[in-house]
Amino acid sequence: LQRWEKEGATDPKRVLEVKWWRDFARQGVPADTARGSFKVFASAFGDLDQTLAKQDWLIGGRISVLDVAWFIAVHRVGLAGYPMDRHPHVKGWYQRLAARPAFAKEIQVPAALAAITAAYAGYRRLRGTSLRDIAA
Repeated sequence: LQRWEKEGATDPKRVLEVKWWRDFARQGVPADTARGSFKVFASAFGDLDQTLAKQDWLIGGRISVLDVAWFIAVHRVGLAGYPMDRHPHVKGWYQRLAARPAFAKEIQVPAALAAITAAYAGYRRLRGTSLRDIAA
C-alpha cells in the first residue's frame, strides 16, 4: 500500500484509493457505504428481475456476454451475503447458469477459502452487519 501510494502520489484518484484501503483495514466497509451499495444493487437486480420475468436471458433468446458479466456480479454479491431471494427471476437465471459445467468450474471455491468466507459471514451476522441486516 505504501508503494502504491508513493508511485501515484500525484494522482488524486490514487490518493482516494489508498485512503479507502487504509480505512477498510481499520474498520471494514462502513455501514452507510454498504447501505448505498445495497440500494444500487437492489435497483439493478430489480431491473434485471423484470427482464428475466419475460425471457430466459438478458438479451433475447440466448446467452450473451451481458449474461456472463452479470453472472459474475451476482455471484460476488451473493458471496458477500446479498439476499438474492428478493429477486426470484435473477436467482433462477443464476442457478441455471451455475449448473452449466463451464460456469460451475469458474465459481468453484477452494475448501479453505470457503471455510474462511463462511466464518466471516457468521461473524458479520453475529455483529448485525451482514448485507441481510443492512437490507432489513
